[in-house]
Amino acid sequence: MEPTVPKSPEVKPEGAGSGRGLGFGNRLVTPEGIHFMDSFPNDKSPIEVPKTDVQKRYLEEMERLKREVEGTGKSNSADSKIGIVSEGSGGQNLLSSIGKVDKAPPTVKYLEDGIRNEPLEHGLFFDKDGNVIGRLISDGEQAKIDLSSYKDIAKDTTFTHNHPSSSRFSIADLETVVYFDMAEIRAVTPNGVTFSIKRGTGGWAIHPLDVEKVFKQTQRELSSDPMVQALFKEGNTEAVWDILYSKMAEKMGGDFSVFK
Repeated sequence: MEPTVPKSPEVKPEGAGSGRGLGFGNRLVTPEGIHFMDSFPNDKSPIEVPKTDVQKRYLEEMERLKREVEGTGKSNSADSKIGIVSEGSGGQNLLSSIGKVDKAPPTVKYLEDGIRNEPLEHGLFFDKDGNVIGRLISDGEQAKIDLSSYKDIAKDTTFTHNHPSSSRFSIADLETVVYFDMAEIRAVTPNGVTFSIKRGTGGWAIHPLDVEKVFKQTQRELSSDPMVQALFKEGNTEAVWDILYSKMAEKMGGDFSVFK
């Protein structure tokens, strides 16, 4: 079943924001789609910074993570919406959570290797048996692909795409996999890593417009987690990234995996 889209008065989008294909401001949903009023959240309330140096450095790192995932400082692209997949942040180093077995069909992994090292983003849809649906998709850009015209075929599919900068999923990726009700979204990187988020047996558990809120909530929760603080103190930020995305996926009703 496709996610329920509530009706509200039509409001046309205003203002162009910065971001690598991401917009996270006031959003109104109309029968015609999801409209973004501006590019950044109106909630400017500061996060309380703990007193310890480790916690302070951790929160600074998480704020940097949030800025990069939202794409607030790297380019000046036009407004975008759910349905545009784009690069997130992190993932440049060897990850701590490698070890799971990737059970994707051989055709999926074979074709992923064909786009893994491309300098621009490319994507493909597959059915549950690994058969390609449609054609190779690319907008000729490094950090995003507009999938808004593919919603009718996206339900229950696996969508894979490459992240040229070896990054994890962006918030737009996560919003799109939920809104399109995909079975799985994957991102492959030049450093040989594959990221995956699969839909759980109970289906996606949140509305796509709640993904950003879940991210912020999880970020705050991890700021006081002793294990996370210890990992960060050791300089193992890659493990912190993995924990963040694993908890986000769990709250979304999915499962996050890293394969190499």
